[in-house]
Amino acid sequence: MNPTAETTRIESIEEYALYALDRSTEGLNQLIHDCRQCAEQLSAQSPGVIAQLSTLAVNLRDFDVFIKDIASTFEADGALLSDSNGEFQKTEQSFRASLEEFAALLGSQNLEGLAVLLDVELPGVLTRFQSLIPVLKDHIDVQYIRTSP
Repeated sequence: MNPTAETTRIESIEEYALYALDRSTEGLNQLIHDCRQCAEQLSAQSPGVIAQLSTLAVNLRDFDVFIKDIASTFEADGALLSDSNGEFQKTEQSFRASLEEFAALLGSQNLEGLAVLLDVELPGVLTRFQSLIPVLKDHIDVQYIRTSP
């Protein structure tokens, strides 16, 4: 460990959630990059793409579980959380539909359709999450941190 590295003191689940949501922006950027990289490799019919798709699928599922757990833990009503571009709930639904499509396209070996999904649709949904993360953080801050004794 680097003794000069900054450390964050987290004293509650709420603070930990905010910290995790802050860090999720970096993770979402990586997921978007990985989606597009897999799309390129699918289009080029690269030999190692199936292994990368497997890793990507796990990472996408992990993000899905993460965002569901945060929303559930903090009773975030996805229909009420929104920004000027739409509701959190619609973004969650779109993401889950994309994950189902990912599995269906992979199962049917429709690599061309999968490349389009990975190059356009999934990055778009993940970018929407980046826009909505501050809304979710604000909900946690207002409902749980500012109101605690």
